[in-house]
Amino acid sequence: QRGFTAALERLVLRQGGGELVARGALWPRLQLRSERIVLGARQRQVWGSALGSTETLQLQLQQLGDWSQPQLALDLQQADNPLLGSIRSRVTWRPSALRLESFDSPYLTAHGPLPLQGKPMRLAIDLQRYPLAWLSPAGWTHAAWSVECCRNH
Repeated sequence: QRGFTAALERLVLRQGGGELVARGALWPRLQLRSERIVLGARQRQVWGSALGSTETLQLQLQQLGDWSQPQLALDLQQADNPLLGSIRSRVTWRPSALRLESFDSPYLTAHGPLPLQGKPMRLAIDLQRYPLAWLSPAGWTHAAWSVECCRNH
């Protein structure tokens, strides 16, 4: 099997009016990169105020280990997030664990295990120098919901 490669020239995923277009390698290592992300009406309603424009949002999915012991990493980058400025994040998955390896922005950093198969979320979060004037009433509603959601689980 040496020398064999497989690639996707164009992968299009559509749901609820939203669309993700990606391309990249499938074999010998999975490595897909988003080319375009468009939020549908429902996704904009839920994520629009937190994500802002998806023009600068980039996702990359890559395989970290061998296919015999699957491990995946999802990297997210956005140069101009409306709430947090420039953000970079990495989430890793293996069959027994989901982990936020890093979330970095000028105002917030976080890392730690995420919920998977009944395991609790235990994030270390550092919120610093956040300009509260940036938050709109809609932002506060979303933030309050997120805190309440996490508190109950």
